[in-house]
Amino acid sequence: MFFKIKNKNIVGRERGQTVIEVLVAVSIFAALSTSAVFLILGGFESVRYGGDAEVATAFAQEGIDAARSIANQGWGELPVGGPYGMSSASGFWELSGSGDVSGNFSRTVSVSQVYRDGGGNIAPAGTLDPRTKKITAQVTWETMVGRPNLLNLISYFTLWVSRAWTETTTVDFSDGTFTNTQPAAVGDGAVTLTGIPGSGFNLLGSYNTPSSSFDARDVFAVGNTAYLITDNNTTGPELYIVNVTNPASPVLLGSLNLNAAANSIYVSGNYAYIASTNNSQELQIVNITNPAAPTLAGFYNTPVSDDATDIWVSGSYAYLVTVASSNRELYKINITNPAAPSLTGSTEIGGTVNGIHVSGSYAYLATALNSQEMITVNITPATPTVSGSYNSSGTSDGRDIFVDGTVAYLVTQPNAANEFYTINITNPAAPALLGSASWGSAGTTYAIFKSGNTVFVGNSVAASAVQYFDVTNPAVPTLTGAITTVGSGVLGLYYLNNYLYLASANNNSELQIYTSPPGGYAVSGTYTSSVFDATTAAAWNFVSWSETLPVGCDIRVQIRTATTFGGISSAEWAGPNGKDGNPADWFTNAANEAIHPDHTGDEFIQYKIEFTGPGTDTGTIEDISFEYQI
Repeated sequence: MFFKIKNKNIVGRERGQTVIEVLVAVSIFAALSTSAVFLILGGFESVRYGGDAEVATAFAQEGIDAARSIANQGWGELPVGGPYGMSSASGFWELSGSGDVSGNFSRTVSVSQVYRDGGGNIAPAGTLDPRTKKITAQVTWETMVGRPNLLNLISYFTLWVSRAWTETTTVDFSDGTFTNTQPAAVGDGAVTLTGIPGSGFNLLGSYNTPSSSFDARDVFAVGNTAYLITDNNTTGPELYIVNVTNPASPVLLGSLNLNAAANSIYVSGNYAYIASTNNSQELQIVNITNPAAPTLAGFYNTPVSDDATDIWVSGSYAYLVTVASSNRELYKINITNPAAPSLTGSTEIGGTVNGIHVSGSYAYLATALNSQEMITVNITPATPTVSGSYNSSGTSDGRDIFVDGTVAYLVTQPNAANEFYTINITNPAAPALLGSASWGSAGTTYAIFKSGNTVFVGNSVAASAVQYFDVTNPAVPTLTGAITTVGSGVLGLYYLNNYLYLASANNNSELQIYTSPPGGYAVSGTYTSSVFDATTAAAWNFVSWSETLPVGCDIRVQIRTATTFGGISSAEWAGPNGKDGNPADWFTNAANEAIHPDHTGDEFIQYKIEFTGPGTDTGTIEDISFEYQI
């Protein structure tokens, strides 16, 4: 078996490198340092057989140097085991076979684990050091018939790490995909299972914007901060950033005049992305690095003057939808440079799109089309393509949509039939009805949000402004209650850490925060990261994370890698055994676990965390890190 990194010849570089050079270069790149080398000579007399010993020593040293070159290509390229042979026939050193022969000399190279004692010294037993390996090059030969000779050359390689992709803050985690999981205000940021509301909701606190005559349109929460947007305020701001560390007493941090009504907001990293009615800035990107002084960083102007209705951000793209247009209604916008977003592609939907939710390779749209209230769109191509659709009963417009796993939750305008639909999207090209329900209200449906097994729906009827459903069995959604104390309609909502944030039309409390008695946590969920670019082909060495695991809780991790960004979506998820096609293969050792050399040479990486628990508690991940060499 060969272990190698393709298209990377490093022989020339390695032959001239010394231990001193390695030490100097530690801060520049991941390198290997070699500790003391021990020479053990046996079975011959140095005077008589000095010439042979010199040849044997050089042959053994070549084996050590070859092993170092391989390990510099990727730590996992030099696995524990052996005996190995060495070959440079491809222009770089690689493991080949179980040994080498040169004239009268035979050589094997073996790799062993290294342990350290309490003082950090190498010892026969103790704590395994995964960043150090013992390399033994053994050479045997005969000087005369029946008289064998043996030479062992031993070296210790240590991996010095200078590159790592680490996610640890709320901002880091905010651009991932949460499925029955949520960002949590633990330390500077964490991920946990989603909290499940208990029975009943009580108003905990509210914030009244300075301009009392402009309805709030949407709200987004991250950590201890809520981001509220409103109708067009001709004399003041439409974006408000509110500190909700004490939900009973929210405090304004900063605000920004957007010069138009804002319909939807999505926060990712240091930016807020806003779907606007500004006819020259339908997508507005706001820098929120300093919440006290948000600034407009950039914008995108659609080809025609049609109001944007909703926005979703995933990875390097923002997906903007608009009212019915003479041009297109779905725009895929590259936001790699927030100061200058650029159009990647757009798609004609055929009518107004009221809501969007992106999950995986698809965007799910709630539309005003009477025979296609839900449309699925493949967003992998530069120009997204319509994949499938679902026609709800009646002709009421689709108003908003939420996707969790293989189920889409669609709400429509109130009608004589049902307004809430659960739809199986296992096959996005052929969505199929699971179940439906009605809340019996008139008015206008505005928004939907799911947390755990509860779905919240906001509407314009003050007496029942928020309806909530139990979807433990998605085939049988059950209306379980309503919030009746908002005093107005609810146009946007967001649930996080046992708090329900409402964007309301109540001119005395545009932001309202409700809470319920703790109802526990989801029993399982996943968090899928954004895609990380190492900028060139990399050797992925270790994954580690910080976790808290109460009794009955568990956390495990998988990764997928690819040579191109586009290849990530079709790459298989893998654990420590590499790309073996086994979905049950997961990383489980939070302290340190080696990444299989199958991934060496791939530039892009993405990870997925799976949480499980008893329903009464949740595990927590506070940070995760991937060490690599380039």
